[in-house]
Amino acid sequence: MSLTNENVKCSQKIPVFKVTLLHFTYFFINFVPLFYKQTANGGNMKTYSILVLSVVFIFVSINTTLLAQKTIQGDTKPMGSGSVSSWMIVDENDNPVSVGVTFDADALKGLQKPTDEGGMRLTTFPDVVIFETVLNVPDKDGKTAFNHIAIDWNPMGHPPDFYGNPHFDFHFYMNTPEDRAKITCVGDDTLRVYKVPAPEYIPTDYMTAPLTGEGGMGVHYFDPNSSEFHHGFTKTMIYGFYDGIMVFIEPMITKAFLETKPNTTETIKLPKAYPKSNVYYPTAYTVKYDEASKQYTVSLDGMTLRK
Repeated sequence: MSLTNENVKCSQKIPVFKVTLLHFTYFFINFVPLFYKQTANGGNMKTYSILVLSVVFIFVSINTTLLAQKTIQGDTKPMGSGSVSSWMIVDENDNPVSVGVTFDADALKGLQKPTDEGGMRLTTFPDVVIFETVLNVPDKDGKTAFNHIAIDWNPMGHPPDFYGNPHFDFHFYMNTPEDRAKITCVGDDTLRVYKVPAPEYIPTDYMTAPLTGEGGMGVHYFDPNSSEFHHGFTKTMIYGFYDGIMVFIEPMITKAFLETKPNTTETIKLPKAYPKSNVYYPTAYTVKYDEASKQYTVSLDGMTLRK
């Protein structure tokens, strides 16, 4: 992977480095006096020495790994009254760690209304208008499964009713924009949209339903155990398929939930098999707000190489 000064910056995980240093300082302030007290009273100095050295090694190892990570910047585009940027974090071997987007607090202000220009009507529900922002995934070597990210702002929500609150669909697409343009969900294409994947490609507990197919996307698979079916919609994870092949992973997040300034990471339910081999897929996703920078992050994390 070619990394240049223009598109690489220090990892966003450096604040964790500061936190662990504070913990390290706290450890020495509290542990060192105990160490001397115990050895003065005839304690086993060798045992305490090994423990101290082990703790030092753990902290150094953790922080060395964090500092070795790099953030590769992708596109930056307007969103609301602010902006949104795509990025990918890689480790010391240039292998993917996370893929995501960051947007400032102003991006949640001045968002489009359904009657504004530039909206797109859904194929399945033509009364619903969405506004899409497309960003690249800065993965020149194709190490992840992802090609681009499309953020769909849904000012009026969309069916079914429990998704009726204003929200964002963060589509992490595995196919190209050109491939998506061929998905019409009209006529014979509905057969490809609703083609059922082989069981091993469907994530644990996920299922689909009628009227979940959409032009430019594919068919949506959901987890009936998710909170929107039981407690109300704030955030959820959707998988998308076309012609029986997984084509996107989609965190759906309400505007109201983002405005609570969350900081949450959740594991993702996974399939037994993947459409592409020797590329990285996520095992978790994060939604968080950083008070210092006044920025939100939505990311797919825990990238794991799938053979």
